[in-house]
Amino acid sequence: MTKEQYRSGTPKKNKKKKKTAAIVFTSFVLILIAVFCVLSLTVFFKIEKIEIKGSVTYTDEEVIAVTEVETGDNLIRVPTEDISEKLKSELPYISSVKFERKFPSTLKITVTETEEMICISNGQKTSAADINGKVLKTYHGAVSEELVPFTVSKTVKLEPGQTVDFKNDREEELFDLYIDFLKSEKFKVNFVNICDPFDSYVKIEDRMIVKFGSAAYFDEKLSYLISGYPKLSENERGIFDLSSWTPETNTPRFRPQSIDEYQK
Repeated sequence: MTKEQYRSGTPKKNKKKKKTAAIVFTSFVLILIAVFCVLSLTVFFKIEKIEIKGSVTYTDEEVIAVTEVETGDNLIRVPTEDISEKLKSELPYISSVKFERKFPSTLKITVTETEEMICISNGQKTSAADINGKVLKTYHGAVSEELVPFTVSKTVKLEPGQTVDFKNDREEELFDLYIDFLKSEKFKVNFVNICDPFDSYVKIEDRMIVKFGSAAYFDEKLSYLISGYPKLSENERGIFDLSSWTPETNTPRFRPQSIDEYQK
């Protein structure tokens, strides 16, 4: 072999050796990563402490019991999404849950609670719910006067931890519309009755029954009420009937009369 042939062959051998070494090193690193991942999910990062923040209604022990997370469980493998749904269902006042893994061994759970805003009666039971219609508890005695009463049909299911369950789509649509009406804070709402989805009504300002009827043109009816109500005398009591109102029949519908027959 000439000197020129020897020199021309050496770089190829060195390049092959370097490529082989790179493959071996890469494989070694991948094996280490795989081993670390396995150990992380089995041996490392065992939970030693569970911190609960934000819970007022429930004790830390109650929250932890529902999560079913225990010391010794793997911090990485905690099924946060499943636990979040379980907490919101079994502990109804919890509206949202945030998890934070504080390595190497602490799981922090921060909960946000909702509050009672309305009470819903279906003729069989009366339940407290938040402003979004999540049922929080069943009343077995006097109901807080601070809650706005909603009367619904007997077919409505009221299960703590679940959103109000309507069997009638029209009734559900009306419920959502009246909730928006309540959120708008345009009027003081005394009670809402949607038992009949074609003849719903609301009492406002302790002196006026507003009949919205069905959900048809609900927003337009509300705008009409907002524009027409200030024109009424502060002493007038009666019925503002918008049940048959349409943009084409835009005429006053107020009737001064007793409203005692209209119940919650």
